[in-house]
Amino acid sequence: MVTKLKKIIVLLMCVMLMITPMVVYAESDVDIQPHMLTVQVTGSGTVSVEGEGITVIGDNLYSVQSGKQVTVANVPGEGQELFSMMLDEVEVPESFKMPFKDAVLHITFKEAQSEVESSVTDGQPEQKSEEIDIEHEVQENEQEIVFQDHIVAKMLPVNELGVRPPMANSVRLVRDPYVGMVLSGINASVLFQGVPGTAGTFLVSINDGELAGATGTGYCLDPGAANPGEGSPVICTWTATCTGISGNMATWYFVMTPPGVAAPGSVFGYQRVGMTATVPFESKGSLELIKSSANPDITNGNSCYSLAGAVYGVYSGSQKVSELRTDSNGWARADDLTAGAYTVKELTAPRGYALDLKTYNVTINSGQVTRLDVKDLPQSDPISILLGKVDAETTKNMPQGSASLEGAEFTVKYYAVQSSTDPALTGVVPLRTWVLKTDEDGRCRLREDYKLSGDDFWLNSFGYVTLPIGTITIQETKAPDGYLLNDEIFVRQITSSGTAESVGTYNEPTIQEDVIRGDLQIVKFGQDVDDKTEQKTPLSGIIFELTSKTTGEKVEIVTEENGYASTQQLGNPRGGLVRDTYIVHEKNTPPGFKPVDDFEITISEEGQTLYYILEDKLIVSPVQLVKVDAETGNTIPLANAEFQLLDANKNVITMTTHYPAETVHETFKTDDTGSFTLPEKLAVGVYYFREVNAPEGYLLNGEDIRFEITESHDWDAPFVVTFSDMPAKGRIQIVKIDERTGDVLAGTEFE
Repeated sequence: MVTKLKKIIVLLMCVMLMITPMVVYAESDVDIQPHMLTVQVTGSGTVSVEGEGITVIGDNLYSVQSGKQVTVANVPGEGQELFSMMLDEVEVPESFKMPFKDAVLHITFKEAQSEVESSVTDGQPEQKSEEIDIEHEVQENEQEIVFQDHIVAKMLPVNELGVRPPMANSVRLVRDPYVGMVLSGINASVLFQGVPGTAGTFLVSINDGELAGATGTGYCLDPGAANPGEGSPVICTWTATCTGISGNMATWYFVMTPPGVAAPGSVFGYQRVGMTATVPFESKGSLELIKSSANPDITNGNSCYSLAGAVYGVYSGSQKVSELRTDSNGWARADDLTAGAYTVKELTAPRGYALDLKTYNVTINSGQVTRLDVKDLPQSDPISILLGKVDAETTKNMPQGSASLEGAEFTVKYYAVQSSTDPALTGVVPLRTWVLKTDEDGRCRLREDYKLSGDDFWLNSFGYVTLPIGTITIQETKAPDGYLLNDEIFVRQITSSGTAESVGTYNEPTIQEDVIRGDLQIVKFGQDVDDKTEQKTPLSGIIFELTSKTTGEKVEIVTEENGYASTQQLGNPRGGLVRDTYIVHEKNTPPGFKPVDDFEITISEEGQTLYYILEDKLIVSPVQLVKVDAETGNTIPLANAEFQLLDANKNVITMTTHYPAETVHETFKTDDTGSFTLPEKLAVGVYYFREVNAPEGYLLNGEDIRFEITESHDWDAPFVVTFSDMPAKGRIQIVKIDERTGDVLAGTEFE
């Protein structure tokens, strides 16, 4: 009877071990929003998740509405079998309801175990009757507990004390225990130590289940009842409750129940045995890594940056035990990590980010998910000079003439894409736009004091203005003073390089400016007098010097045979003069001509041409002749002294007056003042006056008087020629005459 009872008890315990616990979540009529279901697979096998309202959003990542039924189909790999299916560390069947939170479904496949037949007859399994029959056979070297032809426990032989030793490596079967956790089994070996029939202790060995290998000293729980295991070990069923955890050691309170146990409160039968034992366990936990941008102002909405693909190594000491790879949300997770201390460091940065050089210390706790938040700095280019502006002709950042490289305005647009052409052509909208100006050196910098308008600048971790990875376009929208607008659109890319935050991939454009140019055209004539008619004759070889009022630079142009000169002679097809004001000076005036006064010209517009007709005036002067007394030097105020005008060859020069009638004059007479002014002016040269009729009382001067008019003469005053005459002289005789007779009285003459 006792043997049959023992068999029934063993059978019941085996049935209990085969029951799979189910996890039931209460439905909510409020929280029916989708949650994230992450599937993790250990071992070899494939898994698919099906059900109403399930959306696949990534590899092994599903969106499932809370409370909906989830069905999991699994196919073990070759030589593998399904070992467990845990939803957030709780075992579930292949169909369960989605909880009202994000959850992790961990499916474990392991190597399949071969079944051992309990008995074989002619190669066929022994047929069992419908009556439950449990073979409990104890062999000399080992023991097996068989239930319905299957071995459910295998025990090692007892030692010299009658206690079975722990099964190899079985002491760590429990994974992630927790206080209050309850385990059970059907094979606990109990051997009484002491005098039979008296109180004593028990040697206990747990030989099956997840705590197989645990041993210790037991004590009686039901005083007065019989001691089990007196004389030889007895196999008991057992239960164990976790009462404490420290590190990877768990303390368990065991209760061993032998066959024929006494009823509660009764002393008839065998008493139960209690034991407290601390055993190691496989303490497993998970590491969840959440990656984000350390500068979201740069990365938000920018497709040049991605949180996917970051690789982190998980190290125990110097050994890498796991590796994490982030998804597009910056999320990664590692499971099956033994509880303890680890270091985590980034091995590969995601696209657009600098490598994080920090080492993170984490502690993995049993049955828990440890979260590690990490940040990467986005790469960017803290450029100093955005662009340089130069004169297109000199290729230097020095302006020509009165032009300036300062004050040019550029519109700069940033696009969150990589493109070698203007992204606007494909409809891409700029993320930020600025209008910047150039300084006196023609440089434009990415700084607040250069910004005329636009969006805020981006700043890197050092507080410097920077450009994110992407594309910018630069276009001049206002030319500086003196230059033409350059409306070319310059496209520049900022690309990722290396592993540091700052990159140097921006290529500064040098933008050329065409200075405003124009021309000066001069036609040069000289005034001449021929056959008494004023003529204008083209003058060739006349040099004109043009001096910049801004820089002092000088250029020269020369008149050709037709008297024409142009700054086109300087060789620039757009114009010989850059925008400026110039002083024009005639350098080599022909003899006998009065030079043109210096004058100013200004080139202010592109293509402007200034025209000038210049005339060199013949140098002429009014000539006045004054008659003076040769002895006293005083003017002889007598009229009608008459003269001829002779040229250098002493040919007579005639002049014409036109009022009151046209009269040709071959001689010229003094008036009552003793002088006259020639009716026409004389040019520079040598001349003579010849007196042809002296005034009354004076002798005729037979000498031709030479005079010369030079360019140094003060042309505001007449040229004065003095012509002297000697007064006429004779003897005076005084006589005395008789009044009566009229005769000269002798001896009365005087001299």
